[in-house]
Amino acid sequence: DVKVSILGLAFRAEVSDSRNSPTYNIIYALKEYQPEIIVHDPFIKEDELLHELRVKLVDCLETACENASLLIIATGHGVYKKIDLEELVKTLNLPAAIVDGCNVIDSNRVPKGIYLTSLWGKTINKL
Repeated sequence: DVKVSILGLAFRAEVSDSRNSPTYNIIYALKEYQPEIIVHDPFIKEDELLHELRVKLVDCLETACENASLLIIATGHGVYKKIDLEELVKTLNLPAAIVDGCNVIDSNRVPKGIYLTSLWGKTINKL
């Protein structure tokens, strides 16, 4: 099974409000392919819509990323800007892809085994 990890549920960085969050649109688009979807957000501890969609919300970043083949950064929380990519790569199912929707990943720090793309036009292929 394919595991997709989405980092961020809040509609913007550093808040606990998920109303109108673009993360829901990502989940709806992914559900068609039936992957296991895990969401992490340090500001949101429970979410009724995720529960209805049968999507897990976890409070541990490492647990969220463990064995993921695709990692989507959907909210620009400060904690995601501080991710140690070398450590993160050890938890992913390599080769893996990261979609940085918030421009939080320093493309100069992308380790081997990762395909990184962003909404800002940068693509780094270290597969």
